[in-house]
Amino acid sequence: LILIPVSALLYSISALADEGKVCPVKDGSVQAEVTNSSTPKYENGGYVYEVTFVLMNSSPNFVNATYVVKDADGISYSKGRVLVAPQKESEVKKVNVKTKSSKSTFVVDVVGADCKEDKNEKQ
Repeated sequence: LILIPVSALLYSISALADEGKVCPVKDGSVQAEVTNSSTPKYENGGYVYEVTFVLMNSSPNFVNATYVVKDADGISYSKGRVLVAPQKESEVKKVNVKTKSSKSTFVVDVVGADCKEDKNEKQ
């Protein structure tokens, strides 16, 4: 009796894998790096920078990467998701960031990555 649910469970897991729904993304397969931040413009009591960064995806799959743009003190300013093509040299992204300082420097971290769902599914 115990074997039936276990084999059913194993079957459902392997069926899932066959459909390509289970799609792990190795840690570190998506890297991000800030390539430029503009001279800040003073606006409404803060400094607005245009921060440009690139995302590199070394995995063979399309990946939805979640990124966070932070300043040198580790304060997060911008978070978002971007689709990065497989084996592509770089996906360039620009975000506007507003800080209190005219001398901010920025870093970008990839905090999550998952495979894009099957194209047939609704977004």
